[in-house]
Amino acid sequence: MSKKMISDYKVFLQYLMETSSKNIILVPHELTDIDSFAAAWGLKELLLRLGLRSVVYLPKVSGELKYVIKSLDFPDFSDDLKKINEILEKALPYTTILVDFSSPERITDEKLKDIVLASEHIIALDHHIATSPPFVSVVLIKKYTSASEIVLDMIIEMNHTEILETNYKLATALIGGILYDTAFLSHATKKTFELLSILVEKGDYRKILHCLKHIPRDISERIARLKGAQRTQVLRLNDYLIVITHVGSYESSVASALIGLGADVALSISKKKNGFRVSGRSRGMINLGEIFQQIAEKYKGTGGGHPGAAAITLFVKDDEINLVLNDIVRLILEKLKNEEKLV
Repeated sequence: MSKKMISDYKVFLQYLMETSSKNIILVPHELTDIDSFAAAWGLKELLLRLGLRSVVYLPKVSGELKYVIKSLDFPDFSDDLKKINEILEKALPYTTILVDFSSPERITDEKLKDIVLASEHIIALDHHIATSPPFVSVVLIKKYTSASEIVLDMIIEMNHTEILETNYKLATALIGGILYDTAFLSHATKKTFELLSILVEKGDYRKILHCLKHIPRDISERIARLKGAQRTQVLRLNDYLIVITHVGSYESSVASALIGLGADVALSISKKKNGFRVSGRSRGMINLGEIFQQIAEKYKGTGGGHPGAAAITLFVKDDEINLVLNDIVRLILEKLKNEEKLV
């Protein structure tokens, strides 16, 4: 692992304490989900115990997260936003920590991108497979199934579990982050269960599970899922089904819906301002994160992920996207054929 990509918590925190500005801004990824939200919240509490004050900048959050925050009375960090505006207005130096993603190029909101790129230092914490990103000094990356697991593991290793004992809402949010990013434990590992067993004693597992299972979907998202299913192209390799569709938005939700309908691998493509975004889901028999990383490197895009879920932003023209999709499908077919040989 290169100097830029590290996995040691103490090295990461030492680097942060030695190089960071007095002001630290934690930035979860856009369309923030419960995992990115909980990880940023947990990291903020840990840094406070270590003598580092930080604030959370919540970019545009997902409808799902809005529902969870309101239902379980989680913080919306509106007070933090006031402090961030003060930092920017006074032109104070600050360090940015990207949470649950590691590439500033992935940011679509120009104001947020400007804030991040104006930082004295950009640091990242991520669990997705990704290329070594430009502009970022150090990335703490662990091959865990969620960012919440990384932050929880760090809290435990730094001997600050009192954070969870005195804040059951945070413990509950971290449970939610793990459940959400593991597709309700379908992608869980032994480490996931070890960490979850600690959390369930501190937070409310049943409450967050019920909340996540009963999130109402916005009408526009429901329409996107139905249109995505209507426009599918189905490829078959023996008993495997690869499904491809094009939608205007909600590509991640659409890809997940296609898996629920019977696809083994689903690709959902959406045209964006400067190119295309492809969201992928699989039942875990192949590693989509590795495939998307290869594609990102080849076509100078940004993206990555883990075996069951990955995404990539491609800065290509309309007449080039099919070439890229053919490349993605080729790699998927190769992986599936190799998987069959192992059976």
